[in-house]
Amino acid sequence: FESACSCPTLRHFPTFLDPSSMFHLCWEHKEQELMRFELHIHTTAWVASGFSPHGELPGSDVVTGGAFPNGRI
Repeated sequence: FESACSCPTLRHFPTFLDPSSMFHLCWEHKEQELMRFELHIHTTAWVASGFSPHGELPGSDVVTGGAFPNGRI
């Protein structure tokens, strides 16, 4: 993990989503209604991210992921 983490494959619209700069998101859109996301997170457990037209959980799309003790994702 690097505190000045960049998204090498996605250079459009990078942003940190937390004050400690440990949750870095980049995204781009290449075609109408198609978006690609790249997420860099410093964690030793699990993470979840959601997308919603109104910022609420009901009706949102959620992605979860995690890291195993052996480092596998």
